[in-house]
Amino acid sequence: MIKEKLKSIMFILILGSICTAMLLGIKAYTFPIIAHLKEMNFKATVLASAGISYREENLAEVFTNNIKEVRNKDFIYYLSPDNFYIFTFYGRGLHGIIEGLVTLNFDFETIEAIRIISHHETPGLGSRITEVSFLSQFKKKKASPKLLLALRRKADEINEIDGISGATITSGALIKMINESVENFRKIVKG
Repeated sequence: MIKEKLKSIMFILILGSICTAMLLGIKAYTFPIIAHLKEMNFKATVLASAGISYREENLAEVFTNNIKEVRNKDFIYYLSPDNFYIFTFYGRGLHGIIEGLVTLNFDFETIEAIRIISHHETPGLGSRITEVSFLSQFKKKKASPKLLLALRRKADEINEIDGISGATITSGALIKMINESVENFRKIVKG
């Protein structure tokens, strides 16, 4: 009886060790591939934010030839050929972290584009922050003094954004993240 239990325990330990080794091997193999894909996705999003077209096969070359990376202390931003400033924002939405890009005009207050890189919001509700119909309303909005969320009415001011019905918390969180990142960017770049 004890021998049978020992055999079972040994089998479980050996099988667990083999599975663990396989998973670690798969992770080691896929980690650089995933990192490369994330980098390419980021570069594609920066190019789209700058309004620069590319093909998948020349993405890296188009990025290198058109986008200038600028480091100011620990802050990284990007300059497009049209002198648009492109920088990241991130923060907490309703269900997780939202990460995206702000494209700001050289006047430091006019938004040219907002792009979402990743999010964990509710499909069909908060996830609508990625839809063109929502993101397009940011174009030419003034982030000075700050963006505002228009609630229970249509946005009609130069700094107002219509929220997403059923996703007011996500909409408000996104506006707050963008305002904070624009303010932070201005402080870092302008001094």
